[in-house]
Amino acid sequence: RKTREMAVEPFEAVSAFVAQVEKKYAYVTDTAYTDGGLVGADRAGREQALHRLERVFLPDAGVTGAGEHGAIAAACGAIEELDLEGNPISEWQPLLDIAVQLPRLHWLGLNRLPLQPLDALPDTFGATLGGLRTLCLSRTGMAWEQLLLIASAMPHLAELHFCANGVVSLEPASARGAAEAEGGEEGRAVGNLLCERLPALRTLWLEDNHLASWEGVAPLASLPHLEALNLSGNRIASLPRAHSGFRSLRRLLLRSNPISDWASIDGHPAAPTPRRTEPPLSHRPPPPLPPPPSPLPLPSPPTLAALITVAIHHRLRHNTASSPTLCQARLAAGAERRRAARPAPLRRDERIVAAPP
Repeated sequence: RKTREMAVEPFEAVSAFVAQVEKKYAYVTDTAYTDGGLVGADRAGREQALHRLERVFLPDAGVTGAGEHGAIAAACGAIEELDLEGNPISEWQPLLDIAVQLPRLHWLGLNRLPLQPLDALPDTFGATLGGLRTLCLSRTGMAWEQLLLIASAMPHLAELHFCANGVVSLEPASARGAAEAEGGEEGRAVGNLLCERLPALRTLWLEDNHLASWEGVAPLASLPHLEALNLSGNRIASLPRAHSGFRSLRRLLLRSNPISDWASIDGHPAAPTPRRTEPPLSHRPPPPLPPPPSPLPLPSPPTLAALITVAIHHRLRHNTASSPTLCQARLAAGAERRRAARPAPLRRDERIVAAPP
């Protein structure tokens, strides 16, 4: 009671980001939390719990910026994975203000953020986001060339999610223009640009875009470490029979594509390698249907001896149940036999009386 009556000091102003983190992850052990403030040990316990956070997910949380300089680093500076999907942030500067206070950050989710395109990267872009290994930019409406500009400052980027952004081709116009100006080969220029911008990329998700042919995907063949490629939900109808590049590709997802020529996938590096005794993927018959379940065995017909035995038991049970006279006679006969088996009692004059000592 005394604690509740005490005047609580106003809690220092924190950023919108820290406020949302506290709202979702705060650790409160008592009811002393009043009007945004904590009293005594409760406040220390809350700050300590937030300081240990490594994974923070704040989708659609209304985060608009970093707030006071240094507030995030002081409250929850150990964050390594941060998801800000669907928050009302349209500029890169608020994101840089948040990320600069998180030196361990390596996973960043920015799905559904309407980020405005950049003509050039800010001076602090590489120092702030250069350590990212995973970046999610699905449903942002970002152009592929804008992505390549951003990725140029992320040399360690190994996993990229770029789904549902309306991508038609992965061939940047800047590389095509440079090849035409220099009179060189266009494909080589595009491959060199992708290797320069995405040198460590291993996993690329391009699901639900507008890629209509394999020619739009071919620029990825030059990526030296690309192992998994998700092209599900696009408009690819076939793959060319002659493949080059994709030397590290091990997993290719083509779900929900209008594939008309499955034979074109047999020779792809990411297609499953058939055994020597197995036909190619396009010639494999459908798997056989499982055999129908075997019917239950019918009971064997009863033998004549079994029928006679059943008839005898039925008659005995019927006679016993329906003939009370027969039952009474049997009971009486049994009682008579038991009475006859008992020894006859001695008469009084035949009893031997022992003489007293």
